[in-house]
Amino acid sequence: MQILVTLASTPKGSLALLNAKSWPWLLKVVSEHSLAMDVVKYAFLTAASQSLEQSLFWDKLDGTLSTLVISFGNAKDFTQLFECLNQILKASPARVSSSFRYRHVQRI
Repeated sequence: MQILVTLASTPKGSLALLNAKSWPWLLKVVSEHSLAMDVVKYAFLTAASQSLEQSLFWDKLDGTLSTLVISFGNAKDFTQLFECLNQILKASPARVSSSFRYRHVQRI
């Protein structure tokens, strides 16, 4: 898992992770393994610091959020999830797109 954290911390590695079709193998264990959450966090934070296409960032984040919340469904403490999302959204490219915001406000 440490190798994935290191990979996610590099521009090419974060882009490769964001381009991966899905992360179910990783997202299933984020509530139990802090390094798995670090992979997700650093992939998005590193990608946000690069000049990559915003739609890739937001599409991957959109697809990841619901799975993250589900994986924390049985967890007693959501602090790790909220801190991670806070850091990602603060570093996000430009602004939260209106379609992204609309889809997630509807779910709440």
